[in-house]
Amino acid sequence: MRFRKDLGDLSDLKKSILEVGQLHPCIFTKEGKLISGARRLQACKELNIEPLTRVIDFKNPDQREQAEIQENTIRKDFFPSEIFDIYQYYFLKLSKQGQRGLHTESVRSETPIEVIARLTGRNKDTISKINNIFNYGSEDIKRRVDAGKLSINEADNLIKKDNRIQNKIDRLKEYSKTFKSTDIQIVYKDFYEYSKEIPENSVDLVLTDPPYGREYIDLWAKLFEVSYRVLKPSKYLICYCGQQNIDKVFQLKNDLIYYWMFRLNFKVQFMVKPRNIIADWKPCIIWQKPPFKKLELSIHDTIIEKDFVYNDRTLHADNWQQGIEGFLYLIEKFTDAGDLIFDPMTGTGTTLVACQRLKRRCIGAEIDRQYKPIIEGRLSVNE
Repeated sequence: MRFRKDLGDLSDLKKSILEVGQLHPCIFTKEGKLISGARRLQACKELNIEPLTRVIDFKNPDQREQAEIQENTIRKDFFPSEIFDIYQYYFLKLSKQGQRGLHTESVRSETPIEVIARLTGRNKDTISKINNIFNYGSEDIKRRVDAGKLSINEADNLIKKDNRIQNKIDRLKEYSKTFKSTDIQIVYKDFYEYSKEIPENSVDLVLTDPPYGREYIDLWAKLFEVSYRVLKPSKYLICYCGQQNIDKVFQLKNDLIYYWMFRLNFKVQFMVKPRNIIADWKPCIIWQKPPFKKLELSIHDTIIEKDFVYNDRTLHADNWQQGIEGFLYLIEKFTDAGDLIFDPMTGTGTTLVACQRLKRRCIGAEIDRQYKPIIEGRLSVNE
């Protein structure tokens, strides 16, 4: 008996026979029973072509049945690298022909990717990813893909990630050539009033460390309002926040989308006396202006501070200032070369200093002019 009954669509097989001939013969027993090649036989019949045949003398019926099963199941797929070589061959062939596609009896022409998809049984998306991998991937990635240790999708994503990182580096190098000291600005004004001078949808990141006391909750409401207006669509507001009144912050009216919460680990611990809690971390909350859009690159949500200064009256009258590592990390991960960052409550200017180091444009607003010599001193030293 024959196991395969459905011959399926023969159009691709007929094209192949017309273009390169019948590559495999139809197999018969000496009694004339067809073992394999029913589709080839039917295709040749419809094309009015004499089929290639071969006769094998099987010793018993079991061998005949096994032959049909194995003919249709024991096949070795092309390695991805081999598919890439086939693609290159057809791409070169079509380029030499000076035409977009291969013309057969079909009216429609085929692109190289369509030809390879038809010949290898892979879909066009997979062929495109294989082409990307073997054009731009490292030798290690190519070897792992061929060995089956790395999937085509995983390898394609790795290469895209590497390309995005390299593009960011290239853009930063290019922008650094034109970066000027005037790209870092400080205004000694109330941020809510000053923000009216900032055009709508012009800021790439609002990054700040507001005061944490309950008496300052109204500043958060103004911060949400300003951020929603000045941020570009899908850009972020990132704020450090004390745990004690975080519930009040989330109860405020806010048209931004809550995105995530990072953990900022301190170098030293300190006591929160109203709660009798020894704190060694604080939240860093991230909101996004609609519409929602996920980050291009994966990042960790824990930041390790190395120079958090507590109880140091040399810079900050409130006895502490933030270390710069967290600001550097957030600016690097959430912005690109040439982006504009706004810090509405800049304090001693840590955001400004971080932006200066990373070659980002920045505007800092600080209502308390006592910080003027500190901010400007830090910026001059950082140049």
